[in-house]
Amino acid sequence: MWAGQPAGVSRIGAVLKDGDDHLRLRAQDLEDLTVIGTMVQDALAPAGDMRLIKESRQFVIVMNRFRWEKAGDTGPYSRIHSGLRFDGVQRVQFRGIDWHDPDKIMSFLTIAYNRDPDGEYETIVIHFAGGAAVRIMVDTLQCALDDLGEPWPTQWKPDHEPD
Repeated sequence: MWAGQPAGVSRIGAVLKDGDDHLRLRAQDLEDLTVIGTMVQDALAPAGDMRLIKESRQFVIVMNRFRWEKAGDTGPYSRIHSGLRFDGVQRVQFRGIDWHDPDKIMSFLTIAYNRDPDGEYETIVIHFAGGAAVRIMVDTLQCALDDLGEPWPTQWKPDHEPD
């Protein structure tokens, strides 16, 4: 069942840093969003770092993103804090997210996009491991992914091989 997000204070507070290695991607169509979806696959975000900002009609998520664009077969590997933002948001619904546990880590799987046949809105669904999801209804697709801060090393590369 989809539900609205409870009122609360956002824990999001990051500053954008300049740097040649930082991703700054924008999406206005399915092809663009597919690229962003690839870049955020396996990103990790506490549930409390997802927020609807009603005044500016934005939905934002601050995450710790695996840097797929820098990963070779054997490393070195790294992660970086990133911000994912959707503009022109009409409504956001959540499924399978426990707001009583804002520190619960959500692992990104995929981002799906669908146009409303009546043209009233467009829908983005972010799917997380464990069946959780966020459905975002927007006027038109306007999405941004920006890296924040500096990367840090990790020895772990996400594995998608079947067991």
